Amino acid sequence: MVSTRKYQVQIVGLLASTLALLFALSNTNPCSAQSPHDPVQSFGSYYDSGADFDEPLDAFPAVAELQPREEERQPERAPAPAPRPRRPTDRLSSVPQMFGDFFANSGQLLVDADPNSPQDFFLTDVPMAGGSRRVKIGENNKPYTDDRVYFMYNHFHNALQVREDPDVDFATGDITGFSGAARKFPVDRYTFGIEKSFFDGSFSAEVRMPFTSTFDFASSTPSSDFNVSGGNVGNLAVILKALLFASDNGAVAAGLGFDLPTGSDVSGRFGDTNFSIENQAYHFLPFIGFLSSPNDVIFFNGFAQLDVAANGNAIDTQNLFVPMLSGRLGKYTEQNLLYLDASGGVWLYRDAEATRFTGLAGIVELHYTSTIQDTDVVPARQLNGLSDLEIRNVSNRSDILNVTAGLHAELGECSNVRVAVVVPVRRNNDLVFGPTDRFFDSELQVQFNRRY
Repeated sequence: MVSTRKYQVQIVGLLASTLALLFALSNTNPCSAQSPHDPVQSFGSYYDSGADFDEPLDAFPAVAELQPREEERQPERAPAPAPRPRRPTDRLSSVPQMFGDFFANSGQLLVDADPNSPQDFFLTDVPMAGGSRRVKIGENNKPYTDDRVYFMYNHFHNALQVREDPDVDFATGDITGFSGAARKFPVDRYTFGIEKSFFDGSFSAEVRMPFTSTFDFASSTPSSDFNVSGGNVGNLAVILKALLFASDNGAVAAGLGFDLPTGSDVSGRFGDTNFSIENQAYHFLPFIGFLSSPNDVIFFNGFAQLDVAANGNAIDTQNLFVPMLSGRLGKYTEQNLLYLDASGGVWLYRDAEATRFTGLAGIVELHYTSTIQDTDVVPARQLNGLSDLEIRNVSNRSDILNVTAGLHAELGECSNVRVAVVVPVRRNNDLVFGPTDRFFDSELQVQFNRRY
């Protein structure tokens, strides 16, 4: 039930990411390389010949003849206006990126596989785009333009869950809880990215491509036939960033990201009906951020961002025996989100003269995520005479607060390796549907950045 167009978009996204990476690496020098006009390169032949640079230029006739006579020298021209500085100081460019924290499902799917049997009711998270549906700008990022390639690994513990075997009030028909324990599943996410600056560092463009472990669930209830699965391809993200202000001690940047629906759909089956939730929504991601480093020891990062859904995701069904019962159930539009992220850190060790391990920083972050409108609901509809399906955010509104703590290690002039853990602060639970103010129980992050 996955369209050919979806595969075409995925292939185009992968090719675009690969070409952007090859273009950047083939048109730039490593960050540690010397300028082509560096004196060491320009006069390398004199080093090879063992010449003594303490001697005056007259000792080198070939060079002395090239010096213009005093009367032949042209009057000095007025200096050209200085270009906008790309790096006011090395201090800002060396400030570590924010780690981030984010994972979010796309809502919950409620399936009543047999209205005559309460035990055949299921509630499952929707792993749209392989469980990597939403994009947070602050993930491995800072409000400053850069030239880098990077890799991120995120392990989200107990990020997706399925509940079955409900307790039902037969007088009202309402679900009052679940007798069985929730089955929880981890998600592993692997993200490849590249950022390239333009116009003397005033702007940059970034591309991210995530992949995830596959989520598959099949019912353990003998009387029901229910399963749901998500793929392992995430959404391609493109982020445009502009440096609005930069001084020796701080900077302000703003931009716009685009979350493109290149990721996997969600598909499943209950009874004699197949269903699919198509990953079709485009999301716009406006943001603004600040960067501050008042001295060579401490630094701060901050982002404020919106995640706005431009359209919805179609829900289609296919009855295996009665074609007239097949069709589109509706379109589900995900809630818009607000992100507020703050990060602070301190350099614990720095040695610019070292060849390998040149720095170590400790970082602590606070991340707040909130839904800014009520959930959309695609109401239940009887699909095959015995089953119906509904999708919505069962907690309606969510306010997520996570804390991140990690270490940032500089390796030479161009690379860094970073490790962090994330824990939710708020742990409110709905008596029926479980956690409402956290998307996972804990998270492990490993990140690698290579400047070029």
